[in-house]
Amino acid sequence: MKRAINGAGMAGLVLPAQLRALGCSPYRFDKGPGPSGRMSTRQMPSLLGEANFDICAQYFTARDVSFCQSMSLWQQFCVAAPWPAAGLAAFVGTPIMHAPLKHVAAVQDVQWHARVDRLTREPGGWQLHGEGIGPELLDAMLIAVPAAQIVPLLPPFARDIAAATARNAQDGQLTGVAQARCNFWRTACALQVAPDSPDTKLVTPHAAH
Repeated sequence: MKRAINGAGMAGLVLPAQLRALGCSPYRFDKGPGPSGRMSTRQMPSLLGEANFDICAQYFTARDVSFCQSMSLWQQFCVAAPWPAAGLAAFVGTPIMHAPLKHVAAVQDVQWHARVDRLTREPGGWQLHGEGIGPELLDAMLIAVPAAQIVPLLPPFARDIAAATARNAQDGQLTGVAQARCNFWRTACALQVAPDSPDTKLVTPHAAH
């Protein structure tokens, strides 16, 4: 089966390893120039040289067994370190927050500058539409992006999920099923849309807890 993952933040980069264990090698897309998601870092010049600013997550936690194993490897490669001030299970990227994502993405085939705007159902599968997207049809699409970015992709396949996600995103809430499941540090959130079903199926393989 041909599958794709939209998003190359923490969830989008952890998902492929789990899928490969199931015998699947998905395509990967991200609208940005490189991995970041909610671990984004910005650089700007200063009088003392280039300054780095972590503009999203302050830290991330690792409690799931498989994610803890990944964390041990990241520490060996010096791209992550404990942050005791936030608790025993808290970590930060080093020397900048998205360093672990850059490390993981370096060995993955991700198509950058590829923005998925919408999905359409065709006789042979799912068609992605957007910038930098090829014409190949897919059997399933896994979405690993913040809730607000999911909304345009869902209708008419999952109106209930889309409506709940839109409300949470508009209110700025971090509660509710749709929003909470898209917080990458709690779960790798993905939406699988199968051509043989009129509904969208919510899939939540644990990447971190």
